[in-house]
Amino acid sequence: PGPLARRRHAMGLEEDDDDFSDFMSRVNDVTATIEGLKTGTIDAKALVEADEARLREERERQAKKERKAAEARLQAEEKRREAERMARLREEKKDELEALKRDYYLRKAKRERWEAFRTEQQANAAGGKGFSDYYRGWDLFEEDPDEDLFSADNPAAVQDQAAFDAMAKDVEQRTAKRKAEVAAAGVEKERGNAAFKANQYGEALAAYSRAIEHHRGDKAVYANRALAHIKLRNFLSAVEDASRAIEISTYLDEDASRRPPPKPLLKAYLRRATARAELGLFTEAEEDLKVAAEMVPEKEKVEIGKQMAALRAEIESARREAAISADLAADLAAAGGEGAASGPATEEAAAAGAEDPIRAADPLRVREILDALQSAVSVSGGGSDAAADPLLDQLSPLLANPKCRLCLRQAGGIALLVRLLPVSAPRAALLLTKLCGDRRAQLEVHQSGGTTAALRGIKAGVRLDTPTVSPAAAGGGAAAGRTAESAVQGDKVARRVAIEEVGSEDDGEESRAHPPTHTAAGPPAPSPAGQPAPSSGVLPRGLAPVTAHLRLLTAGCSHPTVSERVRQAAAAEETYPRLVRLLALSAPPENEALASLHQAHGAAAALVGALSCGVKSKALISLAAPLSAAIVARAASVAAPLDVRMSCATAIGNLSTSSAFRTQLIQVGGPEALLSLARLASPGNSSAQAGDAKNRLARDLVRAEALLPNTLAALNNLSLLPDGMAAISAPEIGPLLVPWLVEAGASRLLRRRALAVLAKGANRSADIVAHVLRDRRAVPALTRLIEAELGRGAEPAGGTAGANAQVAAGAAAGMGESGGAADGEAGGETEAEALEDGGGGGMLGNCVRLITACARDAAGPPALCDAGALPLLAAILRTPAHASSHGNAALAVAECATEPRSLAVLAVQAVVPPLLDMAHRAQGQAMKNAAIALARLAKNEHCLNAIREAHGIEILARAMKGDVAKTMARG
Repeated sequence: PGPLARRRHAMGLEEDDDDFSDFMSRVNDVTATIEGLKTGTIDAKALVEADEARLREERERQAKKERKAAEARLQAEEKRREAERMARLREEKKDELEALKRDYYLRKAKRERWEAFRTEQQANAAGGKGFSDYYRGWDLFEEDPDEDLFSADNPAAVQDQAAFDAMAKDVEQRTAKRKAEVAAAGVEKERGNAAFKANQYGEALAAYSRAIEHHRGDKAVYANRALAHIKLRNFLSAVEDASRAIEISTYLDEDASRRPPPKPLLKAYLRRATARAELGLFTEAEEDLKVAAEMVPEKEKVEIGKQMAALRAEIESARREAAISADLAADLAAAGGEGAASGPATEEAAAAGAEDPIRAADPLRVREILDALQSAVSVSGGGSDAAADPLLDQLSPLLANPKCRLCLRQAGGIALLVRLLPVSAPRAALLLTKLCGDRRAQLEVHQSGGTTAALRGIKAGVRLDTPTVSPAAAGGGAAAGRTAESAVQGDKVARRVAIEEVGSEDDGEESRAHPPTHTAAGPPAPSPAGQPAPSSGVLPRGLAPVTAHLRLLTAGCSHPTVSERVRQAAAAEETYPRLVRLLALSAPPENEALASLHQAHGAAAALVGALSCGVKSKALISLAAPLSAAIVARAASVAAPLDVRMSCATAIGNLSTSSAFRTQLIQVGGPEALLSLARLASPGNSSAQAGDAKNRLARDLVRAEALLPNTLAALNNLSLLPDGMAAISAPEIGPLLVPWLVEAGASRLLRRRALAVLAKGANRSADIVAHVLRDRRAVPALTRLIEAELGRGAEPAGGTAGANAQVAAGAAAGMGESGGAADGEAGGETEAEALEDGGGGGMLGNCVRLITACARDAAGPPALCDAGALPLLAAILRTPAHASSHGNAALAVAECATEPRSLAVLAVQAVVPPLLDMAHRAQGQAMKNAAIALARLAKNEHCLNAIREAHGIEILARAMKGDVAKTMARG
């Protein structure tokens, strides 16, 4: 190595071959340049020029580099300023942007859930799982107008202020358009609601459809349109619309799990159940009702329970009809194989049929008679009495056989009988009434025009342009066609019909808007008392046709659809004033028996009861005064048969659900008339031999079951007014009703309605309480009833100290009249109310109310303690399902705690925790009752320690402080 390498090695430096080669090449260049200058081979001037060119290039490169650096610094500064500006812009518009993002992603998520649901259901359909794909052609989502503004990776692509402003303006325009569409949908929905309330179902359907075209995400509109479809009997469409309302709630609004549920969702389930039941899809309808029952609170399950019971009755009716149809088909096939005769009916054939019961019940005989009737109608151009009546008489006994009734319906006999109504009214109407014993036949009679023909028959048979007298002018001593005893015991015992009962004021707006007035079509002023009524002018066709038409309408109105349509048509045909006119007649037409008039009165009262069940029409309310007077007069008439008076009691009960009728019924003595009926059911009032105690009790019970339920329901409805309350607070109520409360053979309906009246009366009458406590069977009977009601549940109560081992998971607590409309929904779905639904928790609630009234008496707590009622009160307090009875149960505990032995029993019943919970969470009188009960229980050391351990002193202090503050605020 040379000297340079040795020096680098001595200095510890590593050799770099590339650097060294470069250095040596430069050295060689310099050496070559020096040698060239010496030898003259290199020009010095050219060398200088080359150096200057090199320097210029170097300066240019340096300048270019500096310019690029400056541009880079400028761009960096601009980016920094733009970033700061965008940060300020985002901060200023942050709320608007977040709202826009949330709205978009919410719609996107809903759309994705809906598409997933459709895909799943279509896959189920393709897999043969029985799902019907009714979504084809239905897209609840339009193209999203904000799709181009957002994406999953880039929530908001906003480049600058101008772009953001343009986007905001575009979004505002789109939002305004959507709001306008929603507003237009709301307008159309209101139009549909108005049309629906006016019974213009076709117009309502069209309006709801237009609302859906504007906005396809409103479940209430779909639920309303489903109801309109039901009214028009478009049941398949009703199922589809109700299903869409359910799916919107489940997959779009995501409120199906909310409790209580949205009203449109609940009504969609109920309406889909109704439509499916009409289509014969009973299993699916029952599932819908079960889902609806699971959604609502316990107190609202009563109405759903009624619909479930009606559905099961319809299922049973369909099952029976299917079995009868199969037997009928087999019989007809066998008879056809033997060459059965098919000629016209003759008197000889009728005689043969009378001698041979099997032949008389032969469905082939029904066909023969129908063929003969059809021939008679064709020949006479509508039939005649002489030709049709004998054939109808032959047909009547055959209809006792279900096969014959079904055969007649299948052969078109209903339409034929409807054609004969104008010429053979009594006989044809009687046959149609017999057919209406089958539920499906009721609707067939209506659809064939039978109810319309009957209304027109009444219009032709009862005139409004002749004077009459009031029922009060009738002679009270006239002999009735049948005695009261035979009315109850005979073959024609009046069938109890459903009766409305109320627990609160209702129909207020309707009755105020349409006060009871006499219309021009109403009955004219009565004639002077004592003068005979010119009945022949009022009834130009006699009593028989009118009575037959009235009974046919009453039988048909057992079907809710028929009842609604008849109620509407009755107003147009002026049927209501004619019913008043008929009830006002005090004497029969010339050459007719008084018994015929009584039958007409009973039929008219029964129809009034059927038509007044549910929504009261304006035409009916306008006749509140004359109709109340006529009905009450018939109910109070001792000359009238008992079945007529019972029909009047039913009518009073249904009419009294309207505040307008309640006032009028009170004014004309309705409570006194009802009490006179109730007295007929008092024990020992039958005609059985005195020594035959068992037979006498059975006859008394039969009488009570026929008379009391509807009579008591009417009294309960009238008790909403002071005069009506005075009637059920009379001392005689105790002796009248307590025997049926303790009677083991009494029906649940009789006991429930007796309890309701006794509980109300006992709260205001010490005499009733005293009678209950004097009857040693009464308090134990109440205890057994409470235990039975608690035992209807299946949830163990625990800790009852050997008393009641089970408490109800779901009591029959009540809701009032169902109305039928969610917010903004169409109305018109009013169901009959039940007494147990009105403000007290049903039979259990009324038992507790009566026990509470008894506990206020000095003899009450010992009697309740001896009967074992105190542990049951504790079980009620511990059960949330019986919340409607907690306030009264707490008051009963408070009253019983004043007696030492009862206090000792209550101390071991674990009543302190539920009472503390009431004092902490409840409001109003229930909270006060709990506080009173705790204060009295605190006299027992065990209860006092339990109150302290549960911080009860603080709870009571807060409750008292809040109550004092409210009192001061009211002052």
